[in-house]
Amino acid sequence: IYQCDWSSDVCSSDLGLVVLPFVLSQLSAEARRRQVAAARDWLTPGGRIAVIDLAPPNLDAALLEQAVGEMLGGTFTERRGEPLGRHLVLIDAIAE
Repeated sequence: IYQCDWSSDVCSSDLGLVVLPFVLSQLSAEARRRQVAAARDWLTPGGRIAVIDLAPPNLDAALLEQAVGEMLGGTFTERRGEPLGRHLVLIDAIAE
């Protein structure tokens, strides 16, 4: 998502934040890898990626941690996943 507020000359690209579509987990591994790589290429080190995605029922913390690692790969630090109600999860990480 790239937005500018022309009245203040501030763009979201200046903030170092990328928000990916909430269907990331539903993509094939290759399509997911391309989405995450494109987001990583756009971010400077220390920039943040955020994903609100679908969560399977009865998601436990260990499975969520594993899923976040698989989705984002090794190019992000401080990866975390946080359930948002019964059907959504917030995935958040910092670009290396």
